[in-house]
Amino acid sequence: MGKGLLIAAALSALLTSGQGFAAANTNEYRIQNKCSYPVRALVHMVDAQRGWRTYGWYDLQPGETTKFLPTPNRYVYYRVQKADGALAPSGASDGSRQIRVGAEVHEMHRVNLGKAFRKFTHTFCR
Repeated sequence: MGKGLLIAAALSALLTSGQGFAAANTNEYRIQNKCSYPVRALVHMVDAQRGWRTYGWYDLQPGETTKFLPTPNRYVYYRVQKADGALAPSGASDGSRQIRVGAEVHEMHRVNLGKAFRKFTHTFCR
């Protein structure tokens, strides 16, 4: 394999492994369940094509992680809860907002991903 192909393959592997930098002008956000119990995660953020949208519930077993979700915005709203509806522990909230999802309104917390575009893994129950 030529040197150019090796470099391209290494760069591709780095970016798809979740370790590299986010694409230009895009943050990438995901949730990781480090709890000892299953959680449900709801994400509300800007989609580059459709504006603000809510991504449906993700059921995450202990140790499981969602895929990266791209957003051009620095703010993401999330709700991660236990089976009984109580919020799962997280230290990364800088505010909250009531957001309607279908017929229900959920108290969702906001995380600021910062001014520089990056990949961000939001962990619960560290």
